[in-house]
Amino acid sequence: MTLTTKGYDQLAHLLDVEESEEDAALYRPRYNVAPTDDHWIVRLDGKRKLARAKWGIRPGGRELLINLRSETAPRRFKKAFEERRCLVPADGFYEWEGPKT
Repeated sequence: MTLTTKGYDQLAHLLDVEESEEDAALYRPRYNVAPTDDHWIVRLDGKRKLARAKWGIRPGGRELLINLRSETAPRRFKKAFEERRCLVPADGFYEWEGPKT
């Protein structure tokens, strides 16, 4: 996935979140956010806040899942899907394919 917004202030404005000097110092455009990398999310904690989180989902402490289809997520991860939602800002993504046969 990519998040190429040039500056933190622009990202905060686009997402309608409060700006933080601490977060601004950590932000940089990313052209290849890989699984397990830190990435920005928007959480609702009384108001919208940007936070850093690991990319991916680790169900029950097991192996990290990086490809989860929207059609199966509500069924496979019912509790997380209902109770621990967030917004993951991205402006592009890569869908890797295996070798051509």
